[in-house]
Amino acid sequence: MPQETCRLDIDAINIYSVHVMRRGPHHGHPGHGHGPGPRGGRLLDAGLLLLISRGTSHGYPLIEAIREDLGLDVPDVGAVYRALRRQESQGLLTSTWETGATRPRRVYTITPAGREVLEIWMRGVEEMREALERLLQVWKGDTQ
Repeated sequence: MPQETCRLDIDAINIYSVHVMRRGPHHGHPGHGHGPGPRGGRLLDAGLLLLISRGTSHGYPLIEAIREDLGLDVPDVGAVYRALRRQESQGLLTSTWETGATRPRRVYTITPAGREVLEIWMRGVEEMREALERLLQVWKGDTQ
């Protein structure tokens, strides 16, 4: 199994993103070894992992929870489904088809790797929040 290293990458445009880099036979080849980021949607990616970690779910309830529980705007619902497929291809989620009284739907479950990435991500968010709070305290001290 490839070794994984995680790091928090902070820049002026994107408050934070977590990159999971796998070292292995596919290292350095396009499409292999890339974790959540460096593309946009970091809050969406983190939010999906968080919500799915609270229980298995499917697309529409996830979109509602992103809007209501997390307060994130979802102008492009297709982005949610693309993020879910990307996270599944990265091994952070698994999915199965559920057939019931209504039409079939894909149900997502977080994997152990997804839980690990979520934990690292949320620790990074806590660190960023603390840094932002210190920054605001200094700013407020300078403007009073």
